[in-house]
Amino acid sequence: MTTTHRERPEGGDERFIADIDLSSLAKPWPDFLADGDMLRAEEPAKSDDDYFRAKVRFFRALLQRARLFNTVPFQLRYEAKGRENLQRYLAALAERGYA
Repeated sequence: MTTTHRERPEGGDERFIADIDLSSLAKPWPDFLADGDMLRAEEPAKSDDDYFRAKVRFFRALLQRARLFNTVPFQLRYEAKGRENLQRYLAALAERGYA
């Protein structure tokens, strides 16, 4: 349940697990896109419209948080790049009509 990211995890281990799960948000741009393609392939039954609109909602919700990451080491290492990638990806999805 920790990796659904619906709520902030409370325990230290849960915060760390959630941060590990989200760390791919801060990959270099080509790797971020490749990771997104792999995630998309995990849900072949969903239409692109449903899938990408859900991604937009999820990523916007993440960006509304004061911090993407729950622990200081992840915040220091990944926060800025993660936010940059999410904003760039949302802009690309908006160009495709998924805003």
